[in-house]
Order: sequence, then structure tokens, then C-alpha cells
Amino acid sequence: MSAFSNIEEKIEILLNFHKTALADPKWCMDGVGEGDEKRLLQNFNKCHRIYAALKPQSCRIISDITHRMATGMAEFVGKDLGQGTTDILQYNRYCHFVAGLVGEGLTRLFSASNIECPTLEKHLHISDQMGAFLQKTNIIRDYLEDYVDKRAFWPQSVWKKYSKSGDLGYFSDQSKEENRKQSRKCLNELVTDALEVVPDVLTYLSKLNCLEIFRFCAIPQIMAIATLDKLYGNLDVFTGVVKIRKGMACKLILNASTIDEVHSTFNIFAKSILGKATLAKKSDGEDLSYERTVRACNQICELTEKSYITRRNRGVFYKYCLPLGVVFASTSYSLFSTKDTRDMYHGLSSSFVLSSFALGWALNILDIDLRLSSRSKQLKNVSSP
Repeated sequence: MSAFSNIEEKIEILLNFHKTALADPKWCMDGVGEGDEKRLLQNFNKCHRIYAALKPQSCRIISDITHRMATGMAEFVGKDLGQGTTDILQYNRYCHFVAGLVGEGLTRLFSASNIECPTLEKHLHISDQMGAFLQKTNIIRDYLEDYVDKRAFWPQSVWKKYSKSGDLGYFSDQSKEENRKQSRKCLNELVTDALEVVPDVLTYLSKLNCLEIFRFCAIPQIMAIATLDKLYGNLDVFTGVVKIRKGMACKLILNASTIDEVHSTFNIFAKSILGKATLAKKSDGEDLSYERTVRACNQICELTEKSYITRRNRGVFYKYCLPLGVVFASTSYSLFSTKDTRDMYHGLSSSFVLSSFALGWALNILDIDLRLSSRSKQLKNVSSP
């Protein structure tokens, strides 16, 4: 049973949510959503206790963003989204309301808390793009689920260029070669559209000072670029859900503590997508979005190449050059030592080689930890009054 008797009632609740749910400590709702979403609304009074304990300025920011987001959502409640959004403008508008405003709200909260520089909140466009990048990635990945639920968001101005039937469901039929070819081209154009947001994402991340906030913001972004790499040219999008492996996700999380690490990750995946685009161009021939893909990937690589090279060289030194240097020096010493010393060296040679490489890898990890510790101390000094 639905909590809303009609669309008008739903819109009214959305438009007044900031006045009711955020003002009434006992407010809750039943019959909406499933699982955790349903339980959240059933127990919203607990959320209100946390909200009420915040500083007045933070409450005003949350109320403002909630109102604007609800207003935007209400705009789309009455629209028929069975065939997606009408064009790129509406597609971007939807992403702004459901995700871009979240980026803006968080940015304003970061500044209001004085943990981040107060001027950060002036960069509202790039904070909006942070959310849009994540939302576009999710929309591309969730094609089949959204189409089945008759609430799709792929822009018609894009997919109709490739659908021979004029229906969004055309791409779900992967039994024909022509369908697969057109599906791949449509998918790649949407991935390219998302990639064009990356420069703003990198600019935003470069302005963050607090390590915890940086990781909070950076981890979803590198997950998104990794997902786009997985999505590009992947026809599994039209028959199921494409996700990155858990091992890859763990690796990405462990490499999201500095801007150099994030740049390096974006560089790697941008080059991977560029390679896939080049191969697809050779095999499929005409691709309407190929030139845009190349430009977007090249721009990402230009912005991140320096960090990628620096990080790669540092890793090579610690993991390979340093251990090999130690082994070479010890070998040279053994050649000029006494017979007894040489015999002892040969007996320990295998253990010594392994220990040398273990030392190199340990120093590599230590170097990362020391740089993170130094960064944390600097940030504490900056944020302390």
C-alpha cells in the first residue's frame, strides 16, 4: 500500500518536507520505499535528534538544500520517464537536483565548520559537478533496472541516434549483431559525457585541505572513474549490472589519501578507456563520440600525468632499485672477502635477497605513511585557531 493517494499529494509532501520533517521531532512516514529506505523514514525522528543538535548555520544549510532538492524532485514526479529524459539539458538538470545539490550542501557545511577554507563554498559549480559525475555513472550503469521500472534517465537526444526502433528497450535485445553495435556506440557516448566532468572533479579535490574530508570526497570519485572504465564498451550493461571487483575497490580505497594518488588513479583509468576507444574505432569503424572520448581522456591525462610519473618512479625505486642495489653491494663485498665469509654468504644468499626486497617494500609503505602523517600535521596546524 502506497503512502500517497495521488501524485499531487506526493508533490505536496516533497515541497513541504523541510517544514515538516525537519521541524517536527516526531515526524515519520510509513509505506514508502523498501528495506533500509523504509526503515529510515519509519525512524526519521532519530535523524531529527541529530539534526536539531547541529549549529544553527548548519541547520539552515541543510534546510535550504533539502527544500531545493525536493522542489527539483517534484518537477520530475509528474514526468513520464519510461523513455528517459528528453535531452542533455534535462538529464543534467535531473543530476543537479538529485546529486549536484548534495555536493553544494556538503561544500557549504565544510566551509561553515571552518574545517575547510571559507572560500570553498564559492566554488558551487565544481561542487555540483562532483555530485553530477557520480550520478551520471550510476545512471549509465543502471540502464536495465531503470528501464524495467519505467523510470529511465538516459537522454533521448543521445540514445535515439542509435536505437533503430525508436524505443529505449531496443538496447536490451542483444541477440542481434546490429543491436550490439548500436548499443556499444550509445553507451560509449554517455560514458564520454560523464568523462567530460572529470576536470572539475579534480579541481575541487585539489582545493580540499582536511585529510578526512579529502578521502570522504575522493573515494566515491575514483570508484566512479573505475566503474566508467568497466562500463566503456561493455554490453553486459544491457543485460545485467556491471560492478568493479571487491579487490579493486579495496585497492582504490587504499590509494585515495593524497591528490597524487587520486591523480594517478584517474590517469590509469583514462588511459585504459582511451585504449578501448582506439580499439573500438578500428574494429567498428564510425563512432560519433570517438573524438570527444579522445579529447576527454587526453585532458584527464594532461592534468594527472605529472603525479602519475612521480608516484610510479617512487614505487619503482623502493620496490626494485633499492633492493637490487643492496643485493649488488653485498654480492660485490662477498667477492673480495675471505673464503669463510663467502661460504657463509652463499648459505644466506636466498634469505638475504628476499629480505632486501621485503625491506624495499616496507620502506615504500613507510614513505607513504610518513607523507600522510606530515600532511595530517600540516592540516591540524591550518585548522587550529
